[in-house]
Amino acid sequence: MIPLQAIMVPIFLLLKDLGLLNTLWGVIIPPAATPTGVFLARQYIQTIPNSFIEAARIDGAG
Repeated sequence: MIPLQAIMVPIFLLLKDLGLLNTLWGVIIPPAATPTGVFLARQYIQTIPNSFIEAARIDGAG
């Protein structure tokens, strides 16, 4: 895992180029794109009951 201090400047430059400085998305996206964020999102998605997924498919969700 890469420490946050090592990638802080590249993340700032990327957000600046994308025009996401001082926006809510600029706060949400960087932590979610780290390996820890991906792991936490995966663990959360696995806790969603299958009945919710089946109901969504019946309602026409992709």
